[in-house]
Amino acid sequence: ATAGDAGIELGVPSKRRSRHIRTLTNDCFLRALAAVARGVLHSVPLEKALDFALQAALQDPRVEATEIYILDKQRGELIHASHRGLPKKRVGRAKATPVRLGEGIAGSVACTGEPIFVPAFSWEGGRPSQCRKGGGCVSLFSCPIKSADRVWGVWNLFFRSERLSSRYLNWIAASAELLAVAFDYAQAQAESNARLKLLKDSEKKYRELVEEINDGYLVVRGNRILFANGRVAEYIGIPVGKIIGRSFLEYMTHESVNKSWQIYERSKHGEKPPEVAEFEFQRAD
Repeated sequence: ATAGDAGIELGVPSKRRSRHIRTLTNDCFLRALAAVARGVLHSVPLEKALDFALQAALQDPRVEATEIYILDKQRGELIHASHRGLPKKRVGRAKATPVRLGEGIAGSVACTGEPIFVPAFSWEGGRPSQCRKGGGCVSLFSCPIKSADRVWGVWNLFFRSERLSSRYLNWIAASAELLAVAFDYAQAQAESNARLKLLKDSEKKYRELVEEINDGYLVVRGNRILFANGRVAEYIGIPVGKIIGRSFLEYMTHESVNKSWQIYERSKHGEKPPEVAEFEFQRAD
């Protein structure tokens, strides 16, 4: 699409066409990252979102390679999570040696939450560090993946050129913050799943406890039965499945039904209902 758009301007000088192509490339990159953020909001797994971001970064011809570190706050370390375009040897070293907070370029970025641009760097122990210009060194831009309240990790982009405008680098940093949406959503999902599991576990234990007691146990809302244990079914003489959803008034004696309505009517006029009330139930037979 970029080449096609540029090719429409056949009479435009080459320098203007070149600027036009770069602008379209930037826009394409930004749209790709925006798509990642939108996709995450529709339950795209975090790993897939990171993969989309790395692939989108390589669409820019200036980008030679890219990688993402995820911050383990408990250990105070950056863990190498994913990459594109890096040699296997460098990736192996990076995965084997986590980066401590405040250590090296990526560690400093994660610690301060501020991006760092290194015009030329070398690899020492599998990690990028500043070196003298020349000798085939490329440039590195290391930017934090951060949301409003925390730093999630670091995004490193390696460029073939040392000449990158501050406007372009600011735009990359903003894209990294956009990527933080993926982490925010993943955490929200994890917390939600944990709460749901805890709730299900509690409900299971509660049901097991209620089923083991000798007393009949009903849970009602309004006058509808939401839950009944096996003892209720035994006392009334009707299977639990046929009790759920029906009015508990159906199983009371006539006197208890009248008593229930009297309590209800008095509570409508502001009288506090009793904490404990006794009613009589009768079997279906």
